[in-house]
Amino acid sequence: MNKYVLLQAPKAEGDYAAPIEIIDNANAIGKGRVEDRIQAGYIHIGWIESDLRIPELKAGLEYYWRQRVEEAYKLFQHIAYDASSYLMK
Repeated sequence: MNKYVLLQAPKAEGDYAAPIEIIDNANAIGKGRVEDRIQAGYIHIGWIESDLRIPELKAGLEYYWRQRVEEAYKLFQHIAYDASSYLMK
């Protein structure tokens, strides 16, 4: 089981949220990344324990967002096709 650190980037003025980074700090490189982010103003917000690797965790956390983006893209393509067909008449 892997234990990952969750760090949230500093929020810019007027922003509602900021990105969250998942870091594996099991080795010296990961620990260094955590230290660098903390020094840059990131805030420790928690831990995740999982057998999954970071890319798999991100894909799962972003699943619904990606689905909505794909639906919006398909809708845009449909509208663009209809507009193009209308203009060609």
